[in-house]
Amino acid sequence: MERFKHYKVEQAVYLKLANLWLFQTHTQPKGPNYRLFCHIMASTFTQFRRQFQSNHGWLSIPATFIQAKFRNANPESLAQSGLIEIDRQYVPGVRTRRYRLTPLVIDSYIQQAELVRHGQWVDLLTGKTWRDSWNTQPDKEIKPTPLIQQVIRSISACYVNVPMIEHHLNKRRFEDIVQRSTRSAFRYLNDWCVYDAIRKQGLSQTDWLNVSSFKPLYQIQQSGRIGTPLQSASREMKAAAYTGIPNLHNYDLSSSQVRIIAHAMATEGFTCQWLEDYIANPNKRALLAKEVGISEDAWKECLCSLLMGAHLPTNTKHHSNQTAAIVTSLRQASESQDNEHLNHTLTQLRQSFLGLTKHLKQWQAHLCQRVEAGGHLTNATGLKRSWASFQGNRGAIVAHYLQGVEAFYIHTLTTLADEFGFQVIGNEHDGLITIGEITEDAIEKANSLTGINYLELREKPFCSKST
Repeated sequence: MERFKHYKVEQAVYLKLANLWLFQTHTQPKGPNYRLFCHIMASTFTQFRRQFQSNHGWLSIPATFIQAKFRNANPESLAQSGLIEIDRQYVPGVRTRRYRLTPLVIDSYIQQAELVRHGQWVDLLTGKTWRDSWNTQPDKEIKPTPLIQQVIRSISACYVNVPMIEHHLNKRRFEDIVQRSTRSAFRYLNDWCVYDAIRKQGLSQTDWLNVSSFKPLYQIQQSGRIGTPLQSASREMKAAAYTGIPNLHNYDLSSSQVRIIAHAMATEGFTCQWLEDYIANPNKRALLAKEVGISEDAWKECLCSLLMGAHLPTNTKHHSNQTAAIVTSLRQASESQDNEHLNHTLTQLRQSFLGLTKHLKQWQAHLCQRVEAGGHLTNATGLKRSWASFQGNRGAIVAHYLQGVEAFYIHTLTTLADEFGFQVIGNEHDGLITIGEITEDAIEKANSLTGINYLELREKPFCSKST
């Protein structure tokens, strides 16, 4: 059975006038149907990138959850009203039925929201004026460690250039209208949702021209990562958002997951020359991506999926292979949607990973066996997950391990800000956005405190050829 992560319906907070389209263009659903619709809408917009990049907007919602939270709700009624679509291809006990908003709902809401961009917020469920700061409740199962608590407390302000964000969105909106492609629409809608989330956290003007500040909300993830709105924004969106902020620096850990796995494999007696060559040759990514016939970013996305335990299919004949994460990435990156071309690209991709996949699977299997034998996995941040909670998902186990190491290093570096004279305004999983430079002395101390000296922190522009 698929694991389902629901999002609280209390998050259904939207601009007061922007939700009038619901009353103007549709028959108003009532009672549990309305509450279920609000839940689908909130889950879609608060996790837009995740839902649309990997699932094309589909939300897996078990019937048991609907019955427990929205008793007597009838999804078929919402579908008949043109508010949602229902994926009929589900298998009881194996694949949960999925739902998503119709394009009309998404487009109508955003068009109205653009017209009342600075309007009043209301709770979509009750219609009452919303007065609290934007907030989400942390998962009760996640108990933050002292390090994570310290990091969250230390990041007191984030800064964004609102006029530049809105200029960027207007440009993206124009591209969406002209191109009418799924890819351009996704890019615009994702960045729009990021800005929507930022506004809900409350913006205050600063002394810097056109720059506003807000207190960032960081929600703790199971691996110890802490999320923030701009994390999922496009590079162009980030470049626009951080325009005009003095002494701004953007850092990330170069090929962090490759380096973490290479170190873990070597420590545990596994050898993989492919990983060593990749780390030693900065140009290898570009060469391999060119051979496959896709961009460096797309190739890197496939590599990261593979490192995280994703399945690398031999072809797309089987239905499950067509929805595999790596195949989805190739389809989005391909200039042609022809299935024969997709299979050819997949074959080339598999060729580029020769020398990696066998050794990687051995190490991943070893990690899973170790977790099963021990009954749990405590990662570098100190967050513990039981074997049962992974439900045998190899990718979830590997992610908990890898993301834990990344977060531990980035969190530790964040706690050194005051000592070394820089201010962290963005914690982005495998990187930091700061006001002030992170010095070599700060990096050396982070290396000493964590015992991690094999990661490389580098500074880079937001928009570049590769990441």
